[in-house]
Amino acid sequence: MSDKTSKEILEQQYLSAYDLKKIIPTMSYSNALDYIKQIRTKMKEADYYVPKGKTKIALTWMIKKDLGIK
Repeated sequence: MSDKTSKEILEQQYLSAYDLKKIIPTMSYSNALDYIKQIRTKMKEADYYVPKGKTKIALTWMIKKDLGIK
């Protein structure tokens, strides 16, 4: 896990479960991963590109919108 600030994390195009956990420290890693999977499903339904790979990531703007983060 890198030493990025919350502001730097929120400026990224995609977020991982580790990034989400850093923004919301009370969220467990497994809950963050489940949340990322939910957002990825929404991305797929909206015909957005869903990156493949071992590290599951989701669009930052969708996460911010869903959580009400500005």
